[in-house]
Amino acid sequence: MIQIAAFLMARFPNVQACPMGMELGEMLEQVGFDENEIGKTLLFLQLLEEHEYAITQAINPQPHSMRIYHPDELKYLSDDVLDFLQFLQKEHLIQTGQREFIIYALMYLPEDDITLDVAKTLALLVLWAHNIEVPVFIQDELNVLLPRPNLMQ
Repeated sequence: MIQIAAFLMARFPNVQACPMGMELGEMLEQVGFDENEIGKTLLFLQLLEEHEYAITQAINPQPHSMRIYHPDELKYLSDDVLDFLQFLQKEHLIQTGQREFIIYALMYLPEDDITLDVAKTLALLVLWAHNIEVPVFIQDELNVLLPRPNLMQ
């Protein structure tokens, strides 16, 4: 999925310029991406579109508020994933609604598919979808994850 995210971000300035649904799926198949990874990416983009209002309208918590995780979230989301999301929010790279969307989307996956790399990919897709410039240090991490660096050119 990280390869598809990099491919989309390199070819489209934002999610509004990207084809959706079947058209996007066919384009990704023609490029040669894995069908399973295409399906996950299309699901996340669909979820992002369906929940756009909730994501952008979420009220930011008070400075000393605390996010309490549901036991299922704690069961499936590793400490690395939770720490990463906390870091992104602490650094003001994502807002509360964006964090909640990433958690929501991760919980759609089978337990074995919930990894830090997938969380990073979702964060990148959210930033791209909201026309937020991806910070250089996150772009560097993305480049490290990619087995085919030419996708970012």
